Amino acid sequence: MFKAVKLAAAPLALILGHVRVAWLLRLSCVRNPLTPPYSVDRATYAIAPYYVWQKLRPEPHYRFKEMREFYYVGELDFYKGIHSWTGYIPHSLAKVAFMFLFYSCFALAIPLLMVHHIYRDRKIRFSSSACSFSLLGWRSRFICCLTMSPHLQPLFTRSDCR
Repeated sequence: MFKAVKLAAAPLALILGHVRVAWLLRLSCVRNPLTPPYSVDRATYAIAPYYVWQKLRPEPHYRFKEMREFYYVGELDFYKGIHSWTGYIPHSLAKVAFMFLFYSCFALAIPLLMVHHIYRDRKIRFSSSACSFSLLGWRSRFICCLTMSPHLQPLFTRSDCR
């Protein structure tokens, strides 16, 4: 027991030292170490919100024209394009199709077609139902989001839109 603790002490001290330095660095930069970097970025530069029901923010002062082109021209045009039913519905369907191709492509298409057989088995009915409800909640949040990066979104966990 003591030998195991002795072997784990050096790596644990290294990890805790790294966490402390990262915590102090984040504390000096954003005043709250638990604030994610993308939240600081969106609060500083973004005009277009993530969700459909949110309003546009006022345009901040950009020091570089490339930053303005990215946030003002690119994101704002996209936001205005899908902020109607004629733009929102096709875009949402395209997101669902893209996510299917990204995560499963055609490798999981055949097992997904056979999923109704799982619900016949009483032993795994609860776990498969819980998994389905979890997926349904994730998909509903995914549909309400305006932007999408599938490689950054874990399938069953809390995920942000970028």
